[in-house]
Amino acid sequence: MKNEIQNQQKSAKSPKATKISLLVILILLGLVIVIIFVFAVGIYGFDWSNKFTQRVEKIIPYPVALTNYTFIPYSAYNFDLTTLIYYYQSLARSGEGTISPSQENLDKAVLKRLIRNEVTKQIAADYRVKVEKLELQQEMQKIINQSDTPENAEKTLQQLYNWTVDQYRDHVLYYYLLRNKLQEKLSYDDSLAYNIEAKKRAQEVLDKVKTNADTFENLANNFSEDLTADNGGNLGYITRGQMVTEFEEAAFKLKKDEVSDLIRTKYGFHIIKLLNIKGEGETEQREVSHILIKTQDLDEFINDKLNDTRVYIFKKNMKWDKTTGEAVFPAIQK
Repeated sequence: MKNEIQNQQKSAKSPKATKISLLVILILLGLVIVIIFVFAVGIYGFDWSNKFTQRVEKIIPYPVALTNYTFIPYSAYNFDLTTLIYYYQSLARSGEGTISPSQENLDKAVLKRLIRNEVTKQIAADYRVKVEKLELQQEMQKIINQSDTPENAEKTLQQLYNWTVDQYRDHVLYYYLLRNKLQEKLSYDDSLAYNIEAKKRAQEVLDKVKTNADTFENLANNFSEDLTADNGGNLGYITRGQMVTEFEEAAFKLKKDEVSDLIRTKYGFHIIKLLNIKGEGETEQREVSHILIKTQDLDEFINDKLNDTRVYIFKKNMKWDKTTGEAVFPAIQK
């Protein structure tokens, strides 16, 4: 009987306790909404950028830009901006640099990098290109091994960028590997109009070489899209392991003064001529010239993609200029 009365008393209190709990939750929720709103007004309306605001931005993902329905958080912008500022300060401390870019130029550089990186990831997703975690770790280890000690690698990153090894891996090496893999994928994509036209032009140049329409040097000078064009396409002496596999295999099969057919690499279509041979076996060196007709370049592909990409910048007084592919500070209209 006594237990039954106590249970009834507890039941009588339950609705009141529930109302109080609900009220507390609503008050806390309202407080959170107010905080989010206040900081949103400060960030977007008054360009707040103090350390406390940056801490809040790590918790609440306020977007600094939008690319094709994907938000780029302010925290990413703050991280890159802080890194750039630290880098120029470290150069000044070491006496290697005295002039730092203006705040406006830093803002533009950071936003351009973030937006291009995001578009690069979107293109990579379309081509099903990705960098595996193990691959990233292995490449990072190779870089560390090139330093005297792992400690020296970490010290250099800290002195120049105030970064850890993991931060360098995730913010620099990842995008380097992704770009390399994506560049190769684009280079071999025969569905791209650019690559179809490149192959056609390369074959036309090869026909000129084979029919002796002009000297190889002149043809290289007139048609090659490599930096060696002004030098008649001469690459000098190469050894095994120095060039990409496809190029090396073709070059080391040629006889003196012989010209290859079209050789395709991730850079484009090559026409290779063997000029001279010296040494033999492991010490063999071959002097070669080449004509390069480039296939689709990743940066140009990104530029084209950006023309079809919805890009919005939410940072105060800034916008995205599609014409230049830059983040800009438009003149304030009076």
